[in-house]
Amino acid sequence: MVNKQRRKYLESVAEIIRATSHPVRLAIIEILANGERCVCEITELVDANRPNISKHLSLMLRSGILNMHKDGLKTMYSLKSPCVLQFIKCGGKILKKKLEDQLDLLPENMLSKDM
Repeated sequence: MVNKQRRKYLESVAEIIRATSHPVRLAIIEILANGERCVCEITELVDANRPNISKHLSLMLRSGILNMHKDGLKTMYSLKSPCVLQFIKCGGKILKKKLEDQLDLLPENMLSKDM
């Protein structure tokens, strides 16, 4: 049985996972893996509008994934815990395994290049 302290911990971890559960937020995390960026650069690299990006950044800030500081007029963002990148890699491994398992369901003759 899960006690109250463990449940609170798991709820907090779930909040962090939810904060990464959007393709735009995952793209932002990948961009920030290469170092801090201003919101204007992130907006351009993700090809989304600034208010939308700001909402995603705000959510990830509240969840503790990102750091933010002002540099003159620019607002700069960076990863607070780069270990979040491991989560993305893990998701990719799970996806690869899932696709391999689905491929194994196909009959051998369906895999030939002649089809």
